[in-house]
Amino acid sequence: CQHIQISHDMPQSFYDDYIMTVSHSQKMNHFQNQQADQFVEMFNLKGKTIFEAGCGDGNFMDLLKNKGCLVFGNEPSKSFRELAIKKELNVDPYFINEAYININAPFDAVISREVMEHVPEPVEFLFNLKKLLKQDGFILIEVPNFEKSLKEQRFYDMFPDHLSYFTRESLTVAMLIS
Repeated sequence: CQHIQISHDMPQSFYDDYIMTVSHSQKMNHFQNQQADQFVEMFNLKGKTIFEAGCGDGNFMDLLKNKGCLVFGNEPSKSFRELAIKKELNVDPYFINEAYININAPFDAVISREVMEHVPEPVEFLFNLKKLLKQDGFILIEVPNFEKSLKEQRFYDMFPDHLSYFTRESLTVAMLIS
């Protein structure tokens, strides 16, 4: 299925103080705003509940909130979570796993942007995300494109905390079997 997976996992403590850059170029800010607009409009999500898994500093949640959505999320990184909470966003500190519960579930939509490559069991992660979703809900999954990284020799896309690298085919297979 063209899925590449690294055999070792980062210890959970790695994510306690995990923080990456949260500033984006003007072009990236524009892209994320367009992505949020399209997601809300395409699936009629204004006034509906959306959960973002691994929401980071809450930037994307904030965009959705400003578009009239009711947003919730999780973020295990204390540093990122504190930034999201300062934006008055509803963010819990727990990892998405079999035991994860959110009292606001089920949600009209679930989002995972640039998170799935960090989890040791991506199919299990997808299954647990689906448990948070209403039966007629929508899901947005965003992962780095491994095919593009190889084609363009973008070796700077490889990070020690990325446990999986997805191709279009491997992501499709993961979605189908979860």
